[in-house]
Amino acid sequence: MASLLLQLPNELLAEVLRHCPDFSTLWSLIHVSSRLSAIFDAHAGETVNAVLLTSVPPPTRDLIQAVVAIRLGSFEFRSHLQLLRHPLAVCQRLDPAVPPPLLRKLVGLAHQIHALAHLCLDRCLHRCESVLGLEASSPSWAEEQRAILAFWRVQFFYELKTGERKAQLDWPASDLASLRTSTPSTFRFRQPMQCEQAWTAIELIHELSGQHPETQAWTCPPHRFQLPQLSREKEFNWDCPPAPSPQALAPNRRPRERAPDRAPMPPSLPGPGPHPSTRWPAMPSGAMPAPRPRVMGGFGNWPEWKDLERGSAGWELFRTMAASPEAGPLAGLRFDPYRKFGLLFWEEQRMVDWGLWPQEARLDPAGDCYQRWRGLLSEEEIARNSGRTHPTTTRATRRG
Repeated sequence: MASLLLQLPNELLAEVLRHCPDFSTLWSLIHVSSRLSAIFDAHAGETVNAVLLTSVPPPTRDLIQAVVAIRLGSFEFRSHLQLLRHPLAVCQRLDPAVPPPLLRKLVGLAHQIHALAHLCLDRCLHRCESVLGLEASSPSWAEEQRAILAFWRVQFFYELKTGERKAQLDWPASDLASLRTSTPSTFRFRQPMQCEQAWTAIELIHELSGQHPETQAWTCPPHRFQLPQLSREKEFNWDCPPAPSPQALAPNRRPRERAPDRAPMPPSLPGPGPHPSTRWPAMPSGAMPAPRPRVMGGFGNWPEWKDLERGSAGWELFRTMAASPEAGPLAGLRFDPYRKFGLLFWEEQRMVDWGLWPQEARLDPAGDCYQRWRGLLSEEEIARNSGRTHPTTTRATRRG
């Protein structure tokens, strides 16, 4: 096949590169021969932009653009607070003046993240199948993209740290000092869900590399963070599903747009540590029991691929249980032990099929759904993660 491909003229080969379905395919092709590699270098900007706009959803594109901007010393935000308060720039396309060597590294990084996301989903699926005793279909496009987005969040955090070390961030001295010593546990993400997404990815990185992200070697100079490299045979165990609609990749769509018929977000998580909000008062004698917590309506007719930055069905239901005294041992529970099951990635229909999304309007602690959630964890895990300080978010980000 490679020999037939190389019989084409350079103009057609450049067109082939621009029509790659994803960055992993592009990465593979530019390593087929020195000729294809040279053609990529000659058309790097237009090639990367073509693949970016036809295969990468907007939230991930925005992070990729931010990574490139940090590496070029042109990151738009002038403080950490500004980064928290404002969305990343809408990525219509990367600057065509970005040097080809940087774009080549970017393609390699995108392929590496793609492969790690697949492995992460594989392991999460196997854990769910093992505990629930059910077979699962391959991940959907939205599930795959959520996992990819999680790894890009981790990479973005370490790009910020590298930018601080190389004096590429125009931030106040206090922000730079805080970033210099920050870890994924102490760094303020925009939403708690984004932090938990990043930590789902970090736990796989830890599993593969043997290094825990809390250690100084992982987070402070002169060490440079590196994603684990996977052997080729471990990279992809299932085919990537196509985007369900051109709208999923529409460059002018912002994921923060809300449809009027969408379900409201559930209540905030309980406060950190031995705070009164995590210690539910005993019910007075003779008092009426509290009503069962109302379950939000889920995504309804709103396709999940339209808003990859919204919390998954698993995240929404977890928040409902964590904030409800009726949830028994699961009230006030940290999300940590649930990460390994990939509950931040799975679509609502998969959760329904697994019995992890309630069919009734209110969550019944005696019902099948609640019992399945409790059955995912051992009694030891529940005891270890109940009513203590949340380890992956700061006090400033716990609420919201």
